[in-house]
Amino acid sequence: MITTLLLSLPLALQQAPEQRPGLVLIPGGNTVIGADLESTIERIHEMPASAGVLAGECPRGSMMVDTFYISPTLVTNEMYLEFVNATGAMPPPAWAVISKERRAELIAAGKEEFGPGYKFDDETKGRWWTSHWQDEGQGWEMAPAIALEPVVSISFLQAQAYCAWAGLRPPTEPEWTRAARGDTEFDYPFGPEFDRNKVSHNATKPSNLSYKLLPVCSMDNASPFGIYDQVGLVHEFTDSRATKLDNWKSFSVDFLNDKGKVDNTIYPAPDWDSSRILIKGGSYRNQETNCRIDTRIGFERDSSASIIGFRVASSALPVKDSAYLRSQVLRSSVLGGTPTTILNYQQAIGVEKHSYVNMASVEAKRGTHDDVSEVNLPDTYAVFGPHTSLSLTPIKDPFKHHGHAKLSAIDKTIKKSGLMVAVAALYTDVSFADTDLEAGAYSVVYMPGLKMKDIEIWGGWVKGTERVVVEEEVVEESAEAEEGKNDKKKEKKEEAKKFKPSVDISGVELIPTVRHMLLVNNEGVAVAALPVIGNPAYARDNKVPNEITFREAKAKKGAAIEFEFKLPSGRGNAYGFKFAITPVDDNGNDLSSPAAWNPQ
Repeated sequence: MITTLLLSLPLALQQAPEQRPGLVLIPGGNTVIGADLESTIERIHEMPASAGVLAGECPRGSMMVDTFYISPTLVTNEMYLEFVNATGAMPPPAWAVISKERRAELIAAGKEEFGPGYKFDDETKGRWWTSHWQDEGQGWEMAPAIALEPVVSISFLQAQAYCAWAGLRPPTEPEWTRAARGDTEFDYPFGPEFDRNKVSHNATKPSNLSYKLLPVCSMDNASPFGIYDQVGLVHEFTDSRATKLDNWKSFSVDFLNDKGKVDNTIYPAPDWDSSRILIKGGSYRNQETNCRIDTRIGFERDSSASIIGFRVASSALPVKDSAYLRSQVLRSSVLGGTPTTILNYQQAIGVEKHSYVNMASVEAKRGTHDDVSEVNLPDTYAVFGPHTSLSLTPIKDPFKHHGHAKLSAIDKTIKKSGLMVAVAALYTDVSFADTDLEAGAYSVVYMPGLKMKDIEIWGGWVKGTERVVVEEEVVEESAEAEEGKNDKKKEKKEEAKKFKPSVDISGVELIPTVRHMLLVNNEGVAVAALPVIGNPAYARDNKVPNEITFREAKAKKGAAIEFEFKLPSGRGNAYGFKFAITPVDDNGNDLSSPAAWNPQ
């Protein structure tokens, strides 16, 4: 397994983005998005039944797209196989091993239940597979002949899971469009006119390749940036919602009779649905009109189809993608809002390590495809391995309800109310020294420094003192116990019962008078307490760091990764906090130096 290292460094030290294995760097720029109205009306005349879908492609506009990375091909079966083997995820239905006898049984059962018209086609097979792939005796195998076909019949949620495992994400619609169109206004990645020789659709030339799922890069159809198969072959998931484009306006379409007079007028109404995501590009079962850059269709996030696949993308900023995907499991009631809305992914900091599978071992497992004997993959093609990361993502404005007061005033409010403030999200694939922390995502909650007595009243404990456990039912004290000691315990319990902080801190060790960052799970329970280093900053935004540093072991301090992050305040100021983490691997080996994340 080959690995590469990416660190989040101070902006002043970050270099310009470079090429990465398996991805193509797409420079930012203004990009034409959407179809023009005149062409859309012409298409509606040709396909009036699709008027609503076609109208949803309008209007044509321009949008600035930031620099990003995208895979040159769709995710192939051989790429997805690495994910399935590593995680135990559901294999795609196309990999199911079903004997002729078993298939006949399934068809007979389907006809009995649904009628004589039942067919065990790709879609019904997909639904059956979802329920039965783990049945005893049911096998699966990725046939070598389909290794380079795009993986299909998986949902957007499953595609996201693959992306999170690989440290990537699906592209957004603007990114997908820029990768396909570049700086042009073409309707197709390869030029302004359709070419049957370049698109896998229902009338591909040569005709023996029509209406078939082919390997990626079977045709010479690269975009200006060298991205293949963005129209035809299979529809592609994007990480964009099925909502209208900017400046969309309703319009009418007149249909004329033989005498040139208006015979009918329709007002196309797109079926917007923000719960759905957009698929792009058309498929091998579609006609020419559907296989364009501007094709956009809403699709359910948890559904799948044999004509939908996906490709992967990556931001130019390290750890941003893994922070984005892996924070989505956080509960809004603990974090203080929906993760994708309140977290500032542009300010995510941390370390990550990407890995790749040796291509010689991958190529050795391929077989010859039934329809395409030779596939010319681009040099940028790669098979991804598992990704490891440790990241922190600040919340955009966590202290707005406190009026952006100075921290001393905020501390007083929190001490009085017990309502602590979530300030960030943390994700880790590794453990921390001296904790039982498990890999996963956590809300980072700010806790002011408390005196020892107050810590106990809040239900916490201090190392070196007797831990007080607050129970729903008071356990009868032993008659043999010292009366004074029992009275003191009862008194502490009663005080703690009267005060209920917003986070359960009973399981973490706290240092009196020191501020802490609590790592809180989705049940609102703190599982680790990280002391804030020094006095938090309160200064002009550009004076407050947002970075990580690697601390070497010293006489009184062990090696650690120090996270220094900032949160916005009013009038151009920012709060700044600093804490240290000592990450360790499964064997307890220290991972708090750059060398621990470098390729081996």
